[in-house]
Amino acid sequence: MRTRAHPRGLVLAAPLAFGLLAGLPVPVLAAADAPAAAPPAAIEPLPVDPLSGLAKTMRALHLVQDRLAAGNGVALDAQSALLERIMIAGETGLDLADAHERAVVALALMNGADPSRFAGLRAAAPEDALLAGALAFAEGRQPAAAAALARVDAAALAPAARAQMRLIEGVIQAESAPEVALAKFAEARLIAPGTLIEEAALRREVLLHVADPARMATLASSYVRRFGASPFASAFITRLASAVADAPGPVQETLSAELDRVLAPARATDRQAFFAILARSTLVSGNHVLAKTAAARALSEAADDSMVLSARLYRAALAIASDAHEEAARELHSLQRAPLSADDREILAAAISVARELRRWPFDDTPAPATSARSTGLPPGIGPDDAAAPAPTAAMQAARAALTSSDTLVSRP
Repeated sequence: MRTRAHPRGLVLAAPLAFGLLAGLPVPVLAAADAPAAAPPAAIEPLPVDPLSGLAKTMRALHLVQDRLAAGNGVALDAQSALLERIMIAGETGLDLADAHERAVVALALMNGADPSRFAGLRAAAPEDALLAGALAFAEGRQPAAAAALARVDAAALAPAARAQMRLIEGVIQAESAPEVALAKFAEARLIAPGTLIEEAALRREVLLHVADPARMATLASSYVRRFGASPFASAFITRLASAVADAPGPVQETLSAELDRVLAPARATDRQAFFAILARSTLVSGNHVLAKTAAARALSEAADDSMVLSARLYRAALAIASDAHEEAARELHSLQRAPLSADDREILAAAISVARELRRWPFDDTPAPATSARSTGLPPGIGPDDAAAPAPTAAMQAARAALTSSDTLVSRP
C-alpha cells in the first residue's frame, strides 16, 4: 500500500521547493543568528573527608568493636592491630593542640591503649578534661579519673565519645557508688545500642543488680539473647554463676527459678560451665539443694568432657552423706583416676575424707592400678590413692565442713 505524505509536510516544503526552481536565493541562518548555548555547568569537586588519618583509624576501631559484639572473634585481633596503629602514631608525634586528635587519644586510652606510648600526653592533659580523665583511668588513678570526667561537657561530645565516657564512669563508680554506676551504664546503653559499649555496659549492669533478682534475670536474659556470641560472653556467664552462688538465700531462690529461661539462648558449653561453677560454689558454701540441681543440669548438657567429670564429682560428693553412700563412694573412687583440675581434686579429697568418717571406705584394701601421670593429672611417682589425702587447704577445709554439715548425714554403721 502506498503511503500518503502528510499535507502539513507539503505545505512547509512548498516555499523552499519553489525558490530553488525559480533560482531565487534561499535564506540561510548564520551561526551568529542561532540562539546562544548555555555554558556547561561547573563540575562540583568530590567531597573530601575532613577526618584525619588518626580519626579514621578510631572510626575503623568502632566498626571492628561492633563486629566483636556480634560475635566475630576474628575482630579481636583487628581491634588490637588498630589500637597498635594509634599508639605508633602517638610515638611518632601527634598534634595534641588539635581538639580532634586529643579526643581520639582519649578514646584510645579508654579502650586500653598504653599511655606511655603517646609523646607529650601529660603536658596536654591538664588542658582537656576528657583527656585528663582518660589518662588517669588508664593509669589506674580512679578518683582522679572520676573528678576529671565530671568536668566534661558531655553534651558537646560526639555520641560515641559520650557513650564511652559514661561506660568508663560506670566502671569507676561500680564499687563505691553502685547506684551511680547503674545510671551511667544505662545511659551508655541508650546512646550506643547494639555496640560493644552496650555489650560491656549490660554485662556490668547485670552483676550490680544482685539485690533485685527479677531485674538481674531480665537483664541477664537480654545479654545472653543479644550478645551470647560475644567473645566476652563466656567470662560473663562464669561471673554470673559466681554472683548467683554468693547471693543471699532468697535471691538465689528467685534466680534459680529463672536460670533455664535466662540461659536457654546460650551456647551449650557456656550453660554447662555455668551450672558446673554454680554446683561447685554452692557445694562448698553449703547450699546443697541448689548444688544438686546445678550438678544435674551440668551433666545433662554433656558438651565438655572435663565439665562432665566435674559434675559427676559434685553429684557424688553431695550423695556421700545420703542413703546413696555406696554408689557415691564408687563414683569417687573411679574419679581418682580422672584428669581433674586442682580445685576439683581438693573437693575429691574432702569428699573421700568425709566418706571415710561416715563409713568404712570400701576400697582401702584394693591395690591401686598402675597409671600414668597423663591419665591422672598427677606428678610422676604419685598414685591416685595418694591424692586422696593431700595436705588440707582452705578450699578443702571449706568443702569438708560443708559436706559434714549436711542435714542428711547418715549414721556410721
